[in-house]
Amino acid sequence: MDEKYWKCQNAIKVSIIVPVYNVEDYIERCILSIMKQTYQNIECIIVDDCTPDNSVKIIQTLLYKYNGTVSFQLLRHANNKGLSASRNTGTKKATGDYIYYLDSDDELMPNCIEHLVNIAKTDTSIEIVQGNTKRFPEISNNDWYDISRYNLPTEFINNESIRNWFYNLNSPKPINAWNKLIKKEFLITYALFFEEGLIHEDELWMFYVTKFLKHIRFTNQITYKHYCTPNSIISTSSQQKSAYHIGKILRIITSSIDKKYFKQQYKFYLYYFAPRFINYPSLGEY
Repeated sequence: MDEKYWKCQNAIKVSIIVPVYNVEDYIERCILSIMKQTYQNIECIIVDDCTPDNSVKIIQTLLYKYNGTVSFQLLRHANNKGLSASRNTGTKKATGDYIYYLDSDDELMPNCIEHLVNIAKTDTSIEIVQGNTKRFPEISNNDWYDISRYNLPTEFINNESIRNWFYNLNSPKPINAWNKLIKKEFLITYALFFEEGLIHEDELWMFYVTKFLKHIRFTNQITYKHYCTPNSIISTSSQQKSAYHIGKILRIITSSIDKKYFKQQYKFYLYYFAPRFINYPSLGEY
């Protein structure tokens, strides 16, 4: 058997999950960035969430012309379910050892998966490898996506240290699902799926992740390009809608707070979400 084929088949398999909805202006660069990965043992699960534009046609054209090592699957929802449901669909379908969430208006650096996998391979107990992110359009300073600015330790190796870091108000942290190489076994064991029907779903997901996470590694190498696009879900949502969904998330969180970390969690989430309630102090039933 060909040596290159043997190495590829026995390497760690990564499943990249890409939800698609109204991204015809950006989807080509996203898919091409997956096709250009230096790592070979990748499956990419694209979830069409009933997008009304030409995103799927663009994807199909790219896949028809592609002749590489990434295995692509295009799944379709029968009706529009939202970003959380699309990620969940992809996760349940994934056959990889690790999951990587990629937003369809963003893109990967060519060696993203290879670099993150090489870190994961150093210790089988690592549950998440957090990559570094470059924001576009660029800003001269205070780019909170750039974790190299924060002097983070290389890793945290127990749940207590992770919680103390995460709930520390003075300790910046990436509260997002994308640009993380996540051990699939970790997600499935603790049923770490996304709450469907919400915006700001990453914040709630990270609340549950930190409950169980015991080992996370960080890298300062840029692995992900995040575009702050004008048509993104968050930027086009009204402040009132945003606050309404945050209220729902806070209700879920406050009903699940751990006694040991009650003060830390309560203080952190009130501080984190409070500014979004300033203009909408009364939102009725969540």
